[in-house]
Amino acid sequence: MYDFVRLRLLNGEPVSLDLTVMPVGLVPGLTKSHLEGSVFRYVQETLGLKLMGSYRVVRAMKPGELDKQHLHCEPTDPVLEVEQVIYLEDGTPLEYAHCHYRYDHGGIILVNNG
Repeated sequence: MYDFVRLRLLNGEPVSLDLTVMPVGLVPGLTKSHLEGSVFRYVQETLGLKLMGSYRVVRAMKPGELDKQHLHCEPTDPVLEVEQVIYLEDGTPLEYAHCHYRYDHGGIILVNNG
């Protein structure tokens, strides 16, 4: 299993902290450059895998230590957490992730094209 953490920046400012798990057998050859760009582009365009849909739970929470450290949150700032599973066309889970978003950097748009 790949197990990685990504800090997403917008104009140099931290926006989200993503904790992700993916099966190595489904996503061979994943590199740091893929993680710095779009993993899903690599999965779809290079590996030829088709995404089917997702299951997401969205909740508001107080920031944890990692959020305070990397997202520069105050202890009383709300954080939006999206817990998700992304599925391949055949129903195989591809990704499990917890994504934490700062409250003051826009909103979340959830689209499921499955």
